[in-house]
Amino acid sequence: MHIESRALMETVPVSWLQYVTSIESAKVLMVQAPERIAEDIVARFADVDQPIPQVVLEAIICVVSPDCDFQFGLDWQHAVELDGAKSLALGATGLALNGTVSGNGLNQIFSEFSSTSTFVKLLSEHGYLTIRATPHVMAKDGEQANIAINRETFFSVQPAGSTGDNAVFFQQDIQKVDAGITLDITPHIRGNIVTIDIEKAEVSEDVRTANSELSLNPFPVINRRSVSTTVSVKDGRTIVIGGLVQRETIDSVNRVPGLSRLPGVGYLFQSTQRQTRDAEVVIFISPRIVRSEGS
Repeated sequence: MHIESRALMETVPVSWLQYVTSIESAKVLMVQAPERIAEDIVARFADVDQPIPQVVLEAIICVVSPDCDFQFGLDWQHAVELDGAKSLALGATGLALNGTVSGNGLNQIFSEFSSTSTFVKLLSEHGYLTIRATPHVMAKDGEQANIAINRETFFSVQPAGSTGDNAVFFQQDIQKVDAGITLDITPHIRGNIVTIDIEKAEVSEDVRTANSELSLNPFPVINRRSVSTTVSVKDGRTIVIGGLVQRETIDSVNRVPGLSRLPGVGYLFQSTQRQTRDAEVVIFISPRIVRSEGS
């Protein structure tokens, strides 16, 4: 069966319930009825029990390089009107995309995921962005899909306890927290339109740096930015999520060999330079409906 037996039972008229028995453990419906009634019941089940269409969700997760002059430059409020006559600035210095691109031109880029992928790879080859991942997941109509590109950070906690004789003891527990890029998506199919519920599109990172802060604060400090929305798009078209900024902190330590390791005064022979960079995470998502034969 393609549909749960409980859901099929809800489609049976009250007058037929006496002839149908549901065996949940085996996911079986047993029909015991006169031949004519049994044929009607089986026909009803055959009409209702159709294969559930599925959606292939293709995604490109990329980070716009923070140290280049390129800004992604699409006005997302207008970008949804790809078939119109509006023009959008693309300002990609160094590419043959300077100036404007009409709605029809953007339609060619974002109508097919293969075209979108080629466009993004072109930007990547010229150093304007870095492709972080290109995940593909399949989800049933109405069921959630999850995409996670995370870094696991472990830290220890030592809750104090005591015994009956007032002796204090410490127990070390290891805890885990995830930071990175997370997508929770649920597709809903209506004809050739896919409504995508984006329950969570989140970018997060541990903002501690690899210096003395780790000893002062051993617990992770997670900075999170997330959005949630619902978007309807035609089968095979592409939607874009932008504006999620990921902050990177880089510490560069310069040391005088030998002298920087002297106890007590070693810190006088070393210096630390901290650089903080903000990079925009852009996510392209394209749903493609997959139907079984005969559905």
